Amino acid sequence: MLLYLCFVGFAVALVSAHTMAVPPHVFAPQPTKYLGRWVYLTYWSNVTGVMYYSASLLDTSGKWRQPLLDLFPLMFAVGCFLTLAYYGLDHFNVEVIRQKERCRSEYPYVHLAAHLEHGHALPLVLLHAFALDVSGLQVPDSYLYTSAVLYILCFILCYLLTIHLNRIWTGSWTYSVIDDVTHAYGNVGRFGFFFTLAAAFVVFGIVGLHFVVRAAQQQG
Repeated sequence: MLLYLCFVGFAVALVSAHTMAVPPHVFAPQPTKYLGRWVYLTYWSNVTGVMYYSASLLDTSGKWRQPLLDLFPLMFAVGCFLTLAYYGLDHFNVEVIRQKERCRSEYPYVHLAAHLEHGHALPLVLLHAFALDVSGLQVPDSYLYTSAVLYILCFILCYLLTIHLNRIWTGSWTYSVIDDVTHAYGNVGRFGFFFTLAAAFVVFGIVGLHFVVRAAQQQG
């Protein structure tokens, strides 16, 4: 039942992005000129959630349990970051609020869509973390020697590479907060911001891996 709830939560986020949110070519035409919604970490995260929980539900034979467990720290990091970063960096950003207000007459559910795309990711992955079933699976003795961090770094570095390439192609950063940091602290500040973003992903992933190890200890 929990896996169904997680799947539905991330699926609702994707549906709201396509039905209630302002289309990217209207909300931010320049940075979304070539890649559309794929420039947004939110979209990457919700697609990842749908794929992860779809695989979990389709795995009736259990042959994917081990790889899905190995990827759980990445899923946990994605869910944590999606909610915390949105409400910490984007939701209250003045420019983002202005953009939404300019579009609200034509897209009246723009604010609701934003909450549906971000708000429940953290609660869902936390619920999953506390209900992990690792019986019969291989669990690392220490999270310092696991591929989990590698998966997380690959995910976030691929995203950072994408938005840097998009910046070259379009001349615009994806998020207003990046422009705010650049204007305030220059290129060094922007590099620090991206480093902090990647580090936060890794930290969240290690917390997720801690839940895996904890479940193994309790069920062992």
